[in-house]
Amino acid sequence: KPSNILLSPRGPQVIDFGIARAVEGTVLTRTGQSFGTPSYVSPEQVLGQETTRASDVFSLAGAVVFAATGRAPFGSGRAAEILPRVVSLDPRLDGVPESLRPLLTRCLAKDPAERPTADEIGRVLSEQPLPSAEHGWLPAPVGRVIDGHRQEAEQAVLAAPGVPLPAAESGGAGRRRTGLIAVAAGAAVLLLVAGVGLTVLSPWSSDDTGAADGSGEAATTEEGTDEDDAEESTGIDGSVHSLDFTPGGEALYVQTATELTRWDWESGELLDRHGTAPNNIDIADDGTLVTSHQRTVVVRDPDFESIGSFDHAEEEESDILFHDAASINPDGSLVALVVVTHDQDSRLYVWDPQEDTVLLSEELEDRVLSTTFDRTGDLLMLAHADVYPRVRVYDLDDTDGFEPMVSGPEHAPEDEFDFQIYPSALSPTEDLLAIYMDRHVLLYDMEERENLHEIPVGPLVGGLVFSPDGSVLYGTGSATGTGEESGGRVWDVASGEELSAGHTLIDDRVAPHPDGELLVTVDGQTLLVLNAATLDLVREIG
Repeated sequence: KPSNILLSPRGPQVIDFGIARAVEGTVLTRTGQSFGTPSYVSPEQVLGQETTRASDVFSLAGAVVFAATGRAPFGSGRAAEILPRVVSLDPRLDGVPESLRPLLTRCLAKDPAERPTADEIGRVLSEQPLPSAEHGWLPAPVGRVIDGHRQEAEQAVLAAPGVPLPAAESGGAGRRRTGLIAVAAGAAVLLLVAGVGLTVLSPWSSDDTGAADGSGEAATTEEGTDEDDAEESTGIDGSVHSLDFTPGGEALYVQTATELTRWDWESGELLDRHGTAPNNIDIADDGTLVTSHQRTVVVRDPDFESIGSFDHAEEEESDILFHDAASINPDGSLVALVVVTHDQDSRLYVWDPQEDTVLLSEELEDRVLSTTFDRTGDLLMLAHADVYPRVRVYDLDDTDGFEPMVSGPEHAPEDEFDFQIYPSALSPTEDLLAIYMDRHVLLYDMEERENLHEIPVGPLVGGLVFSPDGSVLYGTGSATGTGEESGGRVWDVASGEELSAGHTLIDDRVAPHPDGELLVTVDGQTLLVLNAATLDLVREIG
């Protein structure tokens, strides 16, 4: 993966072989688990199959795609979103030099047997012309930066008392310089590994230290923001997981892998920066928020101050791995959440934060990606993270006690589906469910229990979002590099007609403004404000 490759003056250096040696010759995964960084693991690792040298070829190709384009071949996001793409979708290779695409396509084949060997890769590359290395392989500005750091390191060592230096003999200076480069590189490796270690040990972005509400959120000012950080940094840190407008549309919450920020989207001003990102965030119509964290779920007022936290889990505290998939109903009276244990067991809770009582506690057979209340607050949709594209909708007014209302649109037997993501959405104005499955978008009437439209889509739809008035459905997606039309798509809900397609500006995450006139989406770490009718770019933030 890219973070384990140092670009040194001597050439790329692969680091951190410790884990690889520890597990050499073993199967690295088992069913339901994956060993490695999601964006760069091979399909066989995701599926719990035996890994071979062909798995390394797959990961190598992913790192090369990143080097060429600045993005992973299967996009960014949570592991639950990335891993299905690795298994079932084609990599995104637009931006990769044409001369490399055929080889990278073979290296990223789903079947390990179809990938070239390392020797074959070497032979193919050796037949291609090499770029000039007359002045070193790194760009000149990078070389100057390295020289500057090296000089600083030399000065620091010379200024340190009691540090033995090599004798001033022939070659002594060279040996000293080599040693200093090694020390500097070692420090860089330690910083890199320390960062990776934090990510691995705390994958749900909660350090759980010093927070009175148990959320694991870093200490903030009385206004709920670290003012110094907000002044020092005004950009977006990390890949964006979600975008959420406040009910009036005056501000936008941006959740990344490392933090939660609030923006004045019109001016581009950063209003608040919360140092620790929640697992997810949801906002009620009155501005009440709910955030999930490793240790708890917190209900917050519109100023982001905690007004209550969930403390009713039936699991022992030591058994809880994290809290996730929290949502709040439109009037803020109910919160749904999922508790996951170290044994990967999941339990759904429906909690009344005002009365601080649990209305529903049910063990789940499958891992849940998200919970979503409908427009009335009477229905609760669970989107599952298993191989079958199904959602479960609970009728919260059912006298028999929260029985599943539907098991998802009927479309095909379970064993006919490939492993992929199945985004879904509930209409804000009608009893409609939209779900992407089997390269189609289905619009499902939950009251009549029937499909209204079945829209053939073709390439991947990364997410589904209704417009505030429910008349339009947006499908998010990135260019796939497969030659198929790709990117964001727009459909008329009443007719199922495709209104627009191929707009790569509608990429990954998207949030319609409450007035319906604008959309906010993301490109890397830049927010894009679009005209909702024309999809033209209005402004950029970050």
